[in-house]
Amino acid sequence: MVSIPGCARSEQRGCGLDKIPKNATLRGYLNHLTIQSSRTQERRPAMPSVALPDLLPPALMDELTAAAWRFRRDAAWTLPRIFTGHPVAHRPEDDVRVKNFSTITRVVQLSDGQLMFLVYRYPLSWIHSLTDNLQRWGSGRPSAKPFRRSVWHRRFSKKSQLLVYPINVPGVVAMQYCPNFNLYDVLHHNVGNLPARQIQRALGTTSSLINVVHAQGITWGELIVQNIILRRFPPVEIPTSGPLHREFSGRAPDPTLLPILCDTEVEYQRGVPLSLRRMYDWRDFIFSACGANTVIAGGPEALVPHLLQNLNDDQVRELLIKECRKPRSLGQTLFWQGFSGALSLPSVEMFDRIRSAIVNAA
Repeated sequence: MVSIPGCARSEQRGCGLDKIPKNATLRGYLNHLTIQSSRTQERRPAMPSVALPDLLPPALMDELTAAAWRFRRDAAWTLPRIFTGHPVAHRPEDDVRVKNFSTITRVVQLSDGQLMFLVYRYPLSWIHSLTDNLQRWGSGRPSAKPFRRSVWHRRFSKKSQLLVYPINVPGVVAMQYCPNFNLYDVLHHNVGNLPARQIQRALGTTSSLINVVHAQGITWGELIVQNIILRRFPPVEIPTSGPLHREFSGRAPDPTLLPILCDTEVEYQRGVPLSLRRMYDWRDFIFSACGANTVIAGGPEALVPHLLQNLNDDQVRELLIKECRKPRSLGQTLFWQGFSGALSLPSVEMFDRIRSAIVNAA
């Protein structure tokens, strides 16, 4: 088991993740947080630990595999819910409200007390992939979900930022369950009742993580806030006296929120240049964050500059501005329900406000 300290109080630019080398990995990302924390140890409290799981012992692997086979058998005849989606399995205290559409999930507990998260690409999920891909094509989004479960499994294992256990159950992947808030739920439903400053820092850290992923040559395909979780760790304890007590003025520090990109199945079509893929990732992230936001005051005009300040690729920035200057397409109008749903847009007026805010922030 590897134990790495987290970063409890990051700056708005996201713990300085823009300084991570281009060949950084997720472990390197967490190691960077370790270094940042150690440099400020004298004036900040001790940081909580981030546990990265190693492979399970054989007996627990057998137990996990058996649980995955049971899940697959129980859910084999699941019907797609194209408009309502399936609930995401979670612990009650995590309060997850977003829905899954092409997968279903289950939380299982092993005999040693560990919680595991199972994701199942059920057989009839191809129906949702078909309708979703039609909406993508119609609204000009150059990406697609796979139809074959083997392709889905391969993409999931390749891009997942959490360890995927090798259980060898067709259509099912297994990961360690981590306490989390979904970023959409945080922005739209105020889940966790987090202060605005903490949400802004989480958005800044997520923006910097996008830079790390893009520097590795990876693009996501559907980088919307519904597909981002904030792995949470409890806040550290503050002494009742001394410099740390004076620094926090009696206020408990915010919990550590570590962004993790999820939903790895969507990929861009072949032939889409890397710079355009990166631009669409940023567009989806910024539009969905602004569209979902009901917590941070000021609307997109206030949130867009905060998000754009972490976009450190000038070519991608120019492409994004060019995209936002285009008039709304006929396809976006005809397929508005799917397009607006993916980007969390409550109205056409909000879509236009976000576009204008991006152009003006340039």
